[in-house]
Amino acid sequence: ARESLGLDRLEMTRPEDVGRTGPPPELVRVDSLDALAGQIVAIAAEFREAGRPLSQLAVLYASRDAIPDFPRKLAASRWLVHDDPRFLRPDPDDPPEPVGVGSLDPGDHDTEAGHPPGHFAEALERELIARGVPAEWVARDFASKAAYDIGRERLTLSTIHSVKGLDFHTVIFLGAETLSRAPGYAGDRAASLLFTGITRARERLVFPYYHAEGWVPELKERIAELEVPVE
Repeated sequence: ARESLGLDRLEMTRPEDVGRTGPPPELVRVDSLDALAGQIVAIAAEFREAGRPLSQLAVLYASRDAIPDFPRKLAASRWLVHDDPRFLRPDPDDPPEPVGVGSLDPGDHDTEAGHPPGHFAEALERELIARGVPAEWVARDFASKAAYDIGRERLTLSTIHSVKGLDFHTVIFLGAETLSRAPGYAGDRAASLLFTGITRARERLVFPYYHAEGWVPELKERIAELEVPVE
C-alpha cells in the first residue's frame, strides 16, 4: 500500500482510490550477478510451471547505474559477456567518451535516442536469453519501443518510464539502493519514480539488492511493519 511504503506524501492517484491493492514487496539480498540472474530465471521457471505467459514478467530499472559497481561484478561473474571490454569501466583518469550523435547524456534514465555501449541491461538481456529465458530490452532505443508488443511471449526488460501506463503480474525492481543517488532523482522525485515502478506490479513485487542503502532500509522498515518476511 502507498502509506505502508511511506509514499503518502506524494500528490498522485492512490491505488486504493481506484480499487487496487498492491502486493507486499519482497526484499531479497543478492551477492553476485550470477545470483541475480539465477533469481530471475527461477521466477521465469515458476511462470512456466504455472502456465503463465512470460509477457507478464518485467524487470524494471530507473537508471543505467541501477546495479552498483556493475563492471566489477560482471568481471567476477560467469555471465556470457563477463570479459567483453564494452562493459568495463574506463580508467577514472581517462576523459569521458563523447556522447554519440543523436543520443543524450549517458547518465540519462530514459534515453530516447539510444543507450551508450555497455549498458547493463544489454548484458542482462543476453545473459537471460543464454539461460533459456526469452527477454527483450524495450528501452534500448526508439525502434525497440516502437516495436514493443506487450503480448509477445518474453520477459520485458525496461526503464520505468518506458512502461508507464502498463502493468505486469510480477515486477522485479532493480536499483532501490541506488535510486536516490541517480542524477536528477533525489527526494520526492526519486520517491515518485519508485512509486511508479512499484505500481506496475499487480501480484508480486521483488526488490533484489546488494547493499542496505538508498531506499532499502526504509523499505525494510515498512515491510517489517506489515510483518512480511525479509531475506
